[in-house]
Amino acid sequence: MRFLIFAMMCAVFLKRRDIYTFLDILFGYFILNIFVVTYQFFFKGYNYNAIGDFISGLYAAGEKRGGNSALNWLLCIICAAAIIQYFNKEKSIWYLIVAIAGSTYMATLSELKVFFIEIIVISVVCICVSKKSLRLTIFLMLSVVALYAGIQVIYILFPNFNRFFTLETILAYATNESGYIGDGSINRLTAIRYVFRNFLTSISERLIGIGFGNSEYSSYSFFTSQFYLRNSWTAYQWFYGPIILIETGILGLFSFILIIVNYLYRNVKLKIENIKDNSLRSISLIVGILSLAMLFYNQSMKLETAGYMVQLFLCFPYILEKKEDFCSCQKSIVKTKVRFILK
Repeated sequence: MRFLIFAMMCAVFLKRRDIYTFLDILFGYFILNIFVVTYQFFFKGYNYNAIGDFISGLYAAGEKRGGNSALNWLLCIICAAAIIQYFNKEKSIWYLIVAIAGSTYMATLSELKVFFIEIIVISVVCICVSKKSLRLTIFLMLSVVALYAGIQVIYILFPNFNRFFTLETILAYATNESGYIGDGSINRLTAIRYVFRNFLTSISERLIGIGFGNSEYSSYSFFTSQFYLRNSWTAYQWFYGPIILIETGILGLFSFILIIVNYLYRNVKLKIENIKDNSLRSISLIVGILSLAMLFYNQSMKLETAGYMVQLFLCFPYILEKKEDFCSCQKSIVKTKVRFILK
């Protein structure tokens, strides 16, 4: 609910120039993360068997795992923005190289295998919404080199993932019946079936779930639900889709997906008059597509470190469709009064 309220506030109060400012700040944050990730990997001294789980850049929370899910969103958004703005001649080739090379570098050290699949999706969408030109050819060459180099380095740094990037291996990994962490836990592509079989057994529960907050957990024991205490071993809390399904049932999950689909619909229907606004719309479109996939990949959209950023990009169509914001109207009124007084 807090993310939806945040998105509504962004749509009402933010202006185009705020978006451009935020993108510039986000790119600076991205550059800073390159140095932090480098330090964490080479000098921090984490347990090498699980080092990728701890490499989160500025999203790290001490010695805890999981921050790289927010880092993954940062890499996706920066790459999407760099690619589409390069295609639209708003950014140079060097900006694109830094974005792709930096993202591939951090994804490799952070063991973000999914990023190498996401960058393909991002690239395909960018190509589909952009005009064909020489820049497209240059981008394709850079992408192939970056993908190949990143995957090979992952194989070297993490030998247990050797030959991971094959369709057969990826599908087996995502649908493994032994679960995400083994011992019969939940898995990504089998999450809905798992929830219905183990948690929501009655028709009413499958329709409306067990209620808001009834599967939540907290660092404070009195805020932690009994459901979590009984079932945390299944790892359901690591995936946002199952959490929504458990608490609000099919109706709740469908409503959440419908909100994202609405963003995508507004995006497609939006009439754009200039190339810069078209870039922002394309970035928002990519974030919307990735949001649907991320529902069952991890819980990043539930976390403050990524959720607010994602909602901001999703609501871009509402910001772009505003003809004239409130502040501009007020400035115009003030100028008119000043001219009248001077006359």
